[in-house]
Amino acid sequence: MVKQMYACQLKKRYRQKHRSEVEITDEEKTIMKEKLISCLIGYCLGNFLTAELVARKYAGTSSSQLGESGNPGMANIMLTLGFVPGMITLIGDIAKCVIAMFLARYLFPDAERNIMFYAGFGATIGHCFPIWRKFKGGKGVAATCIIIF
Repeated sequence: MVKQMYACQLKKRYRQKHRSEVEITDEEKTIMKEKLISCLIGYCLGNFLTAELVARKYAGTSSSQLGESGNPGMANIMLTLGFVPGMITLIGDIAKCVIAMFLARYLFPDAERNIMFYAGFGATIGHCFPIWRKFKGGKGVAATCIIIF
């Protein structure tokens, strides 16, 4: 019993002595919140799959039912439905990424410019892993290209 109490006291002293000396400032907390919110904005916008909308309009079915891959992306739509629906899908995929990036920049004007990168990254992740399709989305090629440019 005495040994257990002594061991607990030693552990408590060790934790107090080796507690992290680094403190996160309020500015750093604000920056992290802005980055997280930007990623969430991008993810929410990325969940909107333009290919799904185009497939329903032009084929009357889900994009997962089209082609061999069933991928809700521009390449599958262009191969199965043609050039115009494929370009509409491409423009929509690019637009959702750009909207996410500029929305993040608008909401956080004092933030660093890379805040737009976080929003674009969130849009790409939302496109590749949309929650409403059980995390089975597109490949994210168009959204990734927009982030790079």
